[in-house]
Amino acid sequence: MVNPESSSSAVPRAVPEGSVGVLLVGTELLSGKVEEKNLVHLARSCARIGYEVFRVVMVHDDVQVIAAAVADLRALCTVVVTSGGVGPTHDDVTVDAVALAFGVEVRSEPVLLQALSEAGVAPYAAERMARLPEGAQLLRSEQTSWPLVRMGQVFLFPGVPAAFVRKLPAFELSLPRLRPLQLVQLYFTVDEAELVQALDAAVAEFPDVRVGSYPVWDDAAYRTRITFEHRELHRAASASDFLLLRLSVSQRGSRVFVP
Repeated sequence: MVNPESSSSAVPRAVPEGSVGVLLVGTELLSGKVEEKNLVHLARSCARIGYEVFRVVMVHDDVQVIAAAVADLRALCTVVVTSGGVGPTHDDVTVDAVALAFGVEVRSEPVLLQALSEAGVAPYAAERMARLPEGAQLLRSEQTSWPLVRMGQVFLFPGVPAAFVRKLPAFELSLPRLRPLQLVQLYFTVDEAELVQALDAAVAEFPDVRVGSYPVWDDAAYRTRITFEHRELHRAASASDFLLLRLSVSQRGSRVFVP
């Protein structure tokens, strides 16, 4: 059983600024019956406001397991997003798990109940879905009929992709914006293996720049894409320049900036 007082979330520690922990809830995801589609939308949403997905966990529909995962992610990340388990059926237990992780009771929220009823949700189902951890906030947006639930730094999203996406604007508006990562991309017509030596040198020279290398198999225009990311564009650009200077003329490719 999760004990909020003794969980890792109770231990003060520094967490990366703008880091987002994601908890994907659903036995159907782990069994392959349902394909997970929400993470990519969340990652792009986070990038727009200067946040980054830091860790992703997928768990079964189990109150104790979900509560433990929420506690762990709270200790590791600035923000936690749960996806799934907030509907009206027997296996929708995320609300209970988040309440357990925070050590609070679950209460019925009249405002949410009314919103669900006005959206046409059946009475019994609406009553189940209007249950919230005590102290939770309701975040509204024009994109959805009922609000996004926030409990501290934990945001409870539905698992249905269409509903998940509609709640992202409320998520973005509720967080202080950070400076987004700036991106520089290089495209090469040579294989990744030919760039490794210069790439290693760039990584060593610019340890503060995030460098990614991605081979491409289905695009005849180029074979490798190299990315450089930093909150300051000039740092990303300097790292890309450094790499280009260490390549032969035949290895160099066109450079595209994507701030």
